[in-house]
Amino acid sequence: EPTPAKNNMESDGYVDNMPAATVDGNIFHAFCWKYSDITANLASIAESSFKSIQISPVQQPKNGGATWWSFYQPLSFSIADNSSLGSKADLQELCTEADKYGISIIADIVFNHLANIDDDHLESDGTPTVSPDVETYEPEIYANRNASGTEATFHHNKNASGSGAITQYYAYGNLPDLNTANPVVQARSLALLKECIDVGIDGFRLDAAKHIETPTDPQYDSDF
Repeated sequence: EPTPAKNNMESDGYVDNMPAATVDGNIFHAFCWKYSDITANLASIAESSFKSIQISPVQQPKNGGATWWSFYQPLSFSIADNSSLGSKADLQELCTEADKYGISIIADIVFNHLANIDDDHLESDGTPTVSPDVETYEPEIYANRNASGTEATFHHNKNASGSGAITQYYAYGNLPDLNTANPVVQARSLALLKECIDVGIDGFRLDAAKHIETPTDPQYDSDF
């Protein structure tokens, strides 16, 4: 089995090595790389002393991931079954092989929003229209997309005002803004993280994190 990269002493005394702890190492950003391609290059990545590899969002991407931004318009809160990055089995194999090199896999995760139809389709209140493809993967979230009050799974605040509202309760980049205070949205978000951990993913990077409210936000807090 492969072993983690060993120290290489250069002539000038510089030591090039992979640290023991992920927090002390460098991250290799495998942006839009297929899982199988990352697996095939693990040896050289380890030899270059990268302790972690960040992969693109694992959720089901819009249009199957035909473009880089498709991964940042997810349709699901589950590991994709039809993604240009590869299958769930490919992802699990990557995680298993990366462990042999002492490399951590960090997954990009999108919690703030889901996919729209396009930039021109809007609801009657002017907010982005959720892609109907979301219904295939998240039927409950889709069914309550235009519900009222706390039942709503998306925010409808076209005329939001104030820095807090615009940051957290407003459609970012014309993307349907999930109501992350909604318990259904929260449950599906947690389920995604657990599924990722089960296949061997070691950590997460949260996309658009500043647009998600937290319990300590002064204006628009939630227990997300």
